[in-house]
Amino acid sequence: MTNVRKMCAQVAVCLSLAMLAAGVPASAAVMPPFDQLPTGPAPTSVPYAIGTRIFYQGQIFVVPSTSGSTTNLVRVQPYHGNVLTSVYRSGSVDYQGYAGLIGPTSAWHVIPGYIDLPADSTLAGQLLRVTDRDVAQVVDTSTGAIVYQTPVGGGVFGDAKTVGAKVLIHRSGYGTPEDDVIWDPPTGAVTLLGATRYLVAQRRSPGWLWRESGGGCFALVTLSAPTATGTRFCHDSIAPPLLSFDGTIAITVRAGRLVAVSVASGQVLSTGSMGAISGTGRSVQPVQWETSSAYLAHATWDGQLALVRCHVSDGQCERVVRSYVRGSIRGIVVGW
Repeated sequence: MTNVRKMCAQVAVCLSLAMLAAGVPASAAVMPPFDQLPTGPAPTSVPYAIGTRIFYQGQIFVVPSTSGSTTNLVRVQPYHGNVLTSVYRSGSVDYQGYAGLIGPTSAWHVIPGYIDLPADSTLAGQLLRVTDRDVAQVVDTSTGAIVYQTPVGGGVFGDAKTVGAKVLIHRSGYGTPEDDVIWDPPTGAVTLLGATRYLVAQRRSPGWLWRESGGGCFALVTLSAPTATGTRFCHDSIAPPLLSFDGTIAITVRAGRLVAVSVASGQVLSTGSMGAISGTGRSVQPVQWETSSAYLAHATWDGQLALVRCHVSDGQCERVVRSYVRGSIRGIVVGW
């Protein structure tokens, strides 16, 4: 008994024993940095998902699994008081499978076609759909009528996402080079951006884009000037930094730490209080703004998962959700 008490005097050892008793792999026995943070309330205004369970506004909504296949959610986004989500099924042709709606006022139902949410853009109240004939359409959610449409081309369609009042379309096809274009639905104009990969940085108007520049670096450009030099940000993640609603702050990952940077000056505004996370099976990535001054980051550590909330003003972070990799659950999904 004395030996046990001596062991339990060390928090990390007690945690390790508890995890081993619960069947967590031995490699996860080291206390991750997010478990050394104070705990805070789970997000309610921003939905998040673990497996097929969506947590939103203090409630839990379950997306039914399809018989004979593994169902994973790859996006959860607020939409008129409910949650619009994309579902991936093992064996499906596209990484992003069917879209559906669920929430306080909507029982789960599938929406035909691949659908993107024009959150915080001038297309509010409409959905972007891509048909199986490689046609991008803007659909009125109240009537179901097609408002705008354009052929995508390229043989096999990649994806489309709203940015500002326009749409970024990534085209790909068998045996043909991939490229990106910007489509302006009201005018029908299509602007070719070329083979350089672009990603949406912030949907809200006027719209910002990340342009890949190699070496884990991204150039931040405006929708109105996508080929400009832009402001270059490098960080330790495959995914790009998280840009604030107004385009003035970028959350990057540097040496495994979350760092808030001023877009205008490049000055570091704050460094997250969570310890560094790096190495095989360990990562951290900012994923969603909860408010204009607080953001959520997803962290993994040897099969352990957490959502962390950090504040730009002082860098203070807190752990708000905890889970583990198991079965089909590979992470905690937040945003799009």
